[in-house]
Amino acid sequence: MRAVSAPRILVVEDDPAIAQAMAHALGGEGYLVRCEAGVFDAQAALDTFRPDLAIVDVASHRARTTWPSPVTSAPSTTSRSSS
Repeated sequence: MRAVSAPRILVVEDDPAIAQAMAHALGGEGYLVRCEAGVFDAQAALDTFRPDLAIVDVASHRARTTWPSPVTSAPSTTSRSSS
């Protein structure tokens, strides 16, 4: 019989205090948690850690360098004067 392992969660968060709090809370619920501070480290962890779920801080300055923000700006609504 094969042993059942805990679900794996990869947390990508550049703020160490937030990453630690998330790891503590999720680990306390029985999840196996790995934290990475940046996108490149997280991408490398995908092959070795094989997470079931990734929680990514998309507002992180490290995430913005390689992943686009999910929010796009609206077109300018400035009016032109008729002269």
